[in-house]
Amino acid sequence: MAKQTGQITVVKNNTVTNVEHQIRFIFVKQNGERITRDTSAKGVINFDIPNGDWNVSWFAVKGDQKVLPLRAGLQLKITSSTPPTALSDWIYGDNTHVADPILTQWTEVLDEMKAVRDKFRDETQSIGNGKFMKEGAYGVGTIGNAPNLSIEYDISERLPNGFYKVAGGSTGFPSWKASGDSLISSGWGASYWSSLHLSTDNRLAMISSRSGVISEWAEFYSTSNTTVDSNGNIKAASPIVKLFANKIEHSGFGDEKPVFEKLDTGIYKISNTLGLAKGEYDGDWYIETPKDKNGDVLFNIEWSQDEDNNVIIRTYKRREIYKIVEDEEGNIMFGEKRGILNGDPVDINDGRFVSLRFYEDPEVLEAEIARQEAEMLAEE
Repeated sequence: MAKQTGQITVVKNNTVTNVEHQIRFIFVKQNGERITRDTSAKGVINFDIPNGDWNVSWFAVKGDQKVLPLRAGLQLKITSSTPPTALSDWIYGDNTHVADPILTQWTEVLDEMKAVRDKFRDETQSIGNGKFMKEGAYGVGTIGNAPNLSIEYDISERLPNGFYKVAGGSTGFPSWKASGDSLISSGWGASYWSSLHLSTDNRLAMISSRSGVISEWAEFYSTSNTTVDSNGNIKAASPIVKLFANKIEHSGFGDEKPVFEKLDTGIYKISNTLGLAKGEYDGDWYIETPKDKNGDVLFNIEWSQDEDNNVIIRTYKRREIYKIVEDEEGNIMFGEKRGILNGDPVDINDGRFVSLRFYEDPEVLEAEIARQEAEMLAEE
């Protein structure tokens, strides 16, 4: 069997003089074959190691156990062409004949990481400027607070693309804006952008800039700011009451709820409101009567309201008035419709309802805004 033979002296502090340590070397193969070799008291080792791959360990039999640098476990390869200095090289750090499995593994991992990096660069080189974004930057990927617009922020200023929290004092927003609303901004350049305002009471509006010209706010219609009347028409909404024959349904009144009473056939009272919103502005409405398929109302309505804002709704049968037209001989030719009067009181038809729109309490709005702002301050 081919072997490597020779003699070396294990030195201390790079000198062969005054060596006071005896070192035991242990050579182990993967199959369990084991060889032990000891130095003399003066550090000299005579060895004859068969060819093969050996994992080498050692310890000091006497004296300072730090006589050698820590190299235990590094593999020493001995072949017929390995020079006699191989063990000496191994001891003093020349790795020409040493196979380091850990170093090899890390080299492979590093090469793989470099390959992944280079592939990522190739696949993403056309996106952005190569920077990565932390979770939560510009409000992306966070369930906490998005960036907070400053009190002085005005919506006419271009924002970086992202998600934002609206501050109570920010200006240029819709009148219903409240602290804690959200804003999504997107666009390119300083003159072309759009922002979407999402309120905490389910209202939605958009503003945009085109060539630096900023639009007015455009509010989206939804079930939060509109109602569908008994004829299927969409109408702007504040507090709404649907008046049926024996009950009401309502929305948008906050904590103070309207109270319903049926006083008699076709006579209904609604109290605990600020009264009907009687159309001070163009497009406002306050009462809508159900119609038949021909567009004719099903009954006549009269209403009154006292100083306490109690609203009385009266519904009547429709009584049509005709003028009789006769020919020269006095024969009745036809009846000419001349008008419609109130007939007997009648209840609202089953399944149909009268839509009523009421004023919104400004104090309630102010209190709600104050409550939302207090909640946002408490979170910060």
